Order: sequence, then structure tokens, then C-alpha cells
Amino acid sequence: SATPREGPRVVAMDANVHENTPADREMLARYIRNNNLTISLRDETDVILTRDVEVLDGRIISLANLTDHNGLSVTVRMASPPSRP
Repeated sequence: SATPREGPRVVAMDANVHENTPADREMLARYIRNNNLTISLRDETDVILTRDVEVLDGRIISLANLTDHNGLSVTVRMASPPSRP
């Protein structure tokens, strides 16, 4: 996987993963499990996954005039890095 297994992450996907298709569901579940991610926002076939960040807000933005997908937006807060001595 190209996703580092540790540290804060926000992964936004135009995934074309359908919840009603078992193979798609399993593929996404395996990716989430293998990378210790959480679904923070999902709209039909697109998803934003996060790890080690606080999700403050999530929004689905209609882009009906531009594309067949909605926009997804999350506002996150990351923990401050440890101070160096």
C-alpha cells in the first residue's frame, strides 16, 4: 500500500466504491483495516478516510452542474507535534 501505516492521514477518494456491491465493500473494508483508517465522510461512491486527526466538520457539496459526483469536504484538527528539546 502507498499509504503509510502510522501517523495522521486524510485520504480523499473518488473511489467509485458501491456499498451495495459486495466486492467493492470488501475492498474498501480491507483498505481501511490494513491502514487503520476511519470513514469520516461518505457520499454514494466517494469517501474521506482519516487517522489520528479530529474531524471538526464534514460536508457534502452539490456539484450537479459540473460533475456526476458531489464534493466532499472535512475540516480536521491535528495534534501539535511534540516539542523538541
